[in-house]
Amino acid sequence: MTTTTMNSTTAPAAGTISPAIMAALTDQTIATDMLITAKTSIKDIAVALSETTSPQIRTLLRKQFDQAVTHHEQLTNYMMSKGWYTPTNITQQLKNDLQFVTKAINLQ
Repeated sequence: MTTTTMNSTTAPAAGTISPAIMAALTDQTIATDMLITAKTSIKDIAVALSETTSPQIRTLLRKQFDQAVTHHEQLTNYMMSKGWYTPTNITQQLKNDLQFVTKAINLQ
């Protein structure tokens, strides 16, 4: 069995994140990922809620749905307060998105 030492030209092993990418993870990146996940959770819970026939499960799902909406609202407000998310100003949001994508592309 051979051992490979990693240098500046060696790619990280599959399934690992390079130090450069880890360093580039910012609060904005993490918050954006959390917001996308919150939106997906709301959609998934809504589908489950509309399909269940059990009153007990429906009650549980309604509580989870309300919590997910509250979490989404908190994340949205946080991101808006930082200027990372501007849903009422599409021009600014497009500029933000372009900067975010450009930064992500340059990480490679």
